[in-house]
Amino acid sequence: IVVVGERFLSISTTAANGRGVQASNFGTSGNADASMSETAGSVKTTGRNAYGILAEIGTPSNLAIVTATMDGGTITTEGDQSTAVYAFSRGQGAVNALISNGVVDTAGIFSNGIYAWIFNSGSLADATSTFIDGSITTRERSSVGVAAQTSGQGNVMARMEGGDISTRGDSSFGLYAQIT
Repeated sequence: IVVVGERFLSISTTAANGRGVQASNFGTSGNADASMSETAGSVKTTGRNAYGILAEIGTPSNLAIVTATMDGGTITTEGDQSTAVYAFSRGQGAVNALISNGVVDTAGIFSNGIYAWIFNSGSLADATSTFIDGSITTRERSSVGVAAQTSGQGNVMARMEGGDISTRGDSSFGLYAQIT
């Protein structure tokens, strides 16, 4: 499954569980790839659990890769648990989240700039979040700039190559990687 947002001026959602760009795979095979190209404009979500870009696999036996990419543009989220660029898998494949030259601003609790998460204890794959240039601002508590996490047995990496990260709330980190 591939969903690409390009050459648009803006996308706006104003309710809980809204998504700017989303690719969801609940089948037993196949990748999930959601992206916003360098020619894209802005995405704004307002509401709880409202993501700018979401790529997800929901089936534990799926071995495929999840990728969420922002290659420019602006994402603003205003709501708790509303990450800007989110790659999530209950499957067994790798999870990759990337921001390159984008501008991200989150204004809710537990609202990360970029987040790659594998939620499958049997997964041997890696979770990687990469931030290359641009800026990430998180304005509330427990909101990380660049986060990577796995509940499995693979590696995690939160990586920054240039750009600016500003976190303003309690228990908020610039870069964060965790195996649980």
